[in-house]
Amino acid sequence: MFPSKQKSIKSLFSTEGVKKVGKAISKSFLFNAADSGPYYQSMIDTIAEAGPGIKGPTGYQIGNTYLEEEVQELESIINFMIYSDRSMIYHSSVDTTNIPKTTDYIFFLMDKVVEEVGEENVVQVVTDNEASFKAAGMLLMEKRKHLFWSPCAAHCIDLMLEDIGSMKQIKETLDQAKMITGFIYNSLKVVNLMKVFTKDRDLLRPGIIRFATEFISLESLIVMRLI
Repeated sequence: MFPSKQKSIKSLFSTEGVKKVGKAISKSFLFNAADSGPYYQSMIDTIAEAGPGIKGPTGYQIGNTYLEEEVQELESIINFMIYSDRSMIYHSSVDTTNIPKTTDYIFFLMDKVVEEVGEENVVQVVTDNEASFKAAGMLLMEKRKHLFWSPCAAHCIDLMLEDIGSMKQIKETLDQAKMITGFIYNSLKVVNLMKVFTKDRDLLRPGIIRFATEFISLESLIVMRLI
């Protein structure tokens, strides 16, 4: 007997294998499915490694389950963007994986960027409203007297909607909306049937990373019901 390199049936259809392929495919789709993108070849390699018969992810899994995993992985990255009266440009990113996001550390990063850009060129610093970022912003204003720190308005609204969405009655309604959209988009036949009644319009499906999308999706369900 010669050792076979072919995957066993057990490993081929294992939960881990399906998830690995699903994540690779989702990354490629979320990157606009461009064959020139960095995840396209990785997707092909992962599918080839799994072997024939592997089950691909559904559209709902791509836009929700795997998208949420990608967001969680990216949450450890802090991006610094610079906005002027002409445009917004990317400055730098810092991977804070396994690094505690303490006030002192965030202040160090913010102050370093201000120094690189030039204090005379910076008027305002905007971050999310987490406690460490807020405290670091206060320290930055204390050190650099002419600067202003402000919390991101969109993030503040998102936190408000998170609190509203956690209320029992509202949470039950939002969960029902997510269940309905999940049921519809898990079946191509149901999607096609829905489009007959919605005049070929899609529902705005909720993600679980931004609470505003849940309310927008609920509104979309109500609008489509009235068509």
